[in-house]
Amino acid sequence: MKKTCFICGTPVLELPFGYDEEDELCTMIKLRISQIVSQLITVGVTEFITDCEFGVPLWGAEIVLAHKIFRPDVLLRTYLPYENQAAKWTPDWRRRYFDIQKNADDCVIYNNSGLCMQSLNDDADIVLYIGNDSNLRGGDLFIKKKIIYIIAI
Repeated sequence: MKKTCFICGTPVLELPFGYDEEDELCTMIKLRISQIVSQLITVGVTEFITDCEFGVPLWGAEIVLAHKIFRPDVLLRTYLPYENQAAKWTPDWRRRYFDIQKNADDCVIYNNSGLCMQSLNDDADIVLYIGNDSNLRGGDLFIKKKIIYIIAI
């Protein structure tokens, strides 16, 4: 039976290190995401989904793609809230974003952020949320009904 994990988290500007991916906390978070993804694969999660927003969702997608090198049976699907999602990003972030889309097993563009989030919720059996559970806001409350792995920041 297929099990699907939705990777999401606190918006990057709300993280203590912001856009600084070389910050020690950011490095530790990425390592912990990788450890949890590995554990989830071990217990039978075969599919990961994300909306590819910059920050946790993008890092999660990159981490899943790294795991696919050794586990090609693991799938990555991206659910994009709108077509020009990365239009105003820096060239490096755009390159990373488009590399993910090129290497993902499937990419769905919704052009409606509410529908995108609803689909992520509907398709997920498990949610990996990186942030602080006290930071969960209205749009994120859907994760309360799933099995959640929270990395507190």
